[in-house]
Amino acid sequence: MIHEWPSSGRRLVPPTLDGETVFQLYRDDFEHTRGAGRIPLHPNFASAAAAHYADAPDPATRPLISFVPDAPVGTVSRLLKDPDPQMRRRIAKHPALPVELILECCEDPDLATAVLWNPSLPAEVMHKVLDEVGVPRCPEG
Repeated sequence: MIHEWPSSGRRLVPPTLDGETVFQLYRDDFEHTRGAGRIPLHPNFASAAAAHYADAPDPATRPLISFVPDAPVGTVSRLLKDPDPQMRRRIAKHPALPVELILECCEDPDLATAVLWNPSLPAEVMHKVLDEVGVPRCPEG
């Protein structure tokens, strides 16, 4: 059973709901509120979501892939070439992006800042960036 908060219209979705239904509820919410819902936090959201929206023609829908941390590497890599620059910046932050593509993003002026948010960014690259902008290193020890 799905409940709505009377004051906000947000749904309380039981944790046992299957991923396909959770995805459909989110899509319904997204279409009416342009993404204001909280269903992507549901534990079963990712299980069904990636296949549905990675190739969506609506550029406002494709960014939902960022809610799927274990999205297929091929899908994430392909979306790095999306025609929408905002989508490419989102994908540059995605943890499933392979290191070789992360390093390529570092060289792209449109993606260099976004990729710094990627949790898979190699530490030596982050140190190099911080050194270049003058952030002092912590003393070792």
